[in-house]
Amino acid sequence: MKIEIVKGRDQCVPDQSIAVVIDVLRAFSTTDVAKETGVQDILLCQTYEEAQTIKTQYPGIVTVGEQDGFQIDGFDLGNSPYYLSQYIPQPKQIAIKTTNGVAAVFSVLNAQKVLVASLRNAKNIAVFLQAWAVQHPDSDIYIICSAATGEEDYACAKYIRALLRGQNDYTAADVIEVIKSCAAAQKFVMAGDKHFPSEDLALCSLERDDAEVLEIEKNKWIELKEATL
Repeated sequence: MKIEIVKGRDQCVPDQSIAVVIDVLRAFSTTDVAKETGVQDILLCQTYEEAQTIKTQYPGIVTVGEQDGFQIDGFDLGNSPYYLSQYIPQPKQIAIKTTNGVAAVFSVLNAQKVLVASLRNAKNIAVFLQAWAVQHPDSDIYIICSAATGEEDYACAKYIRALLRGQNDYTAADVIEVIKSCAAAQKFVMAGDKHFPSEDLALCSLERDDAEVLEIEKNKWIELKEATL
């Protein structure tokens, strides 16, 4: 079993591999907060038009999306875990489109299995991958840092790899330090920018013991569901 870390949202992986797509700031921190707050269905959208079609077909679904960090016109929310957690009434379904994380998922749909990750569920991702490797010893693991220059995604990838190798030389605390000091974090410490609330940075800098491991399920739409071996 090979463990490979790659950077960028446009990747090619072998069909028999398992792909782990990381987006710490903020897509897959947002989806974890969604599950934590009771969202049942998460649909991933590749285009604006797809999101609007879903909005028409599923009354009550909340559209969450950003382009280059800024909320997309016509969407209910930007890609903010904090704003999602405060949304009233709390949604049961969301459709999400993002510049890096969601886009990266669509580039590796050929993989045998695709998981989504952030620091919030990184430890449980590693546990799942260890179990997967036992059952699928010939399936290589590709850990994809969706933001090509994202220090935070790479830090999270190194943490997951260290856990898989049984090493303790790179910890969650190291990842948190990178998240809070990385270039992307500076947008969240500037007071008054509604697109980058400081609360998001705090929510993206957490690791949750009971965070779900979510995988891609291909139905009529691309959905996130609880992962199974």
